[in-house]
Amino acid sequence: DAGNEDARAAIPFAYIEDEPIRLEAYRKLAEIGDLASADTLLAEFQDRFGAPPPTVMRLLQLARLRVHAHEQRLRSVETRDGKLMLRRDEGYVMRGARHPRLRAGTADTALSEIIGIIAELS
Repeated sequence: DAGNEDARAAIPFAYIEDEPIRLEAYRKLAEIGDLASADTLLAEFQDRFGAPPPTVMRLLQLARLRVHAHEQRLRSVETRDGKLMLRRDEGYVMRGARHPRLRAGTADTALSEIIGIIAELS
């Protein structure tokens, strides 16, 4: 269904047809440890396979989210009822006494919003 497609994060067969190369791309995505590596991988994808489809861009955004979460020592990042639930070892990270509320309406804008909130943590 179209709603699921809007939130999917994957490397479609139509983008990278060769299965071993597609699996290698997933491995590279999983190994991203800093923002520069995400940018480098995006450039590699563009050079080798053309402009990445939205599903691949979402994977790169998720990798960026992982990097930011690691930098902020977050153990978990989840959304529930429009709220962002960020957890460190010592407990939930709040703004004031509340969980940050998400305003985004699509998966892509929500990812960007979550990354922005995490990046701003101190």
